[in-house]
Amino acid sequence: MSLLVIASGKGGVGKTCLAIGIAQAMAQAGHAVTLEDGDLGLANVDVQLGLPPGPIANPGRASLAAVMNPPKTEELFFVADGTGGHVFAKTFEEHLRNVARWRQVEARRAAGDGPVAAMPKSAAGG
Repeated sequence: MSLLVIASGKGGVGKTCLAIGIAQAMAQAGHAVTLEDGDLGLANVDVQLGLPPGPIANPGRASLAAVMNPPKTEELFFVADGTGGHVFAKTFEEHLRNVARWRQVEARRAAGDGPVAAMPKSAAGG
């Protein structure tokens, strides 16, 4: 395991930019990289990487309650439907069909074919 530490004093983003550049180059070369910003309160690694302010993947109360009391369902798989929602599938085969449909939605969006309709709810049999 290799470890690269870049210590930063007060002010500026020079060392942050340098650390991010080195971390990205190492990752592209196949190295496992962890990047920590020790500037408590004034961190700017998130800004440099385009991350939103504040914690990410920090579940709220409703998310925790949903995990503790999941609905009874036979559906094991889900994928985006193109409208911000999801389609669900009971079997892996159904899921693969739904994923193929989602990839078509993504391809049409990437091609700039205008608004893309959501996948039909019947795509997953429900």
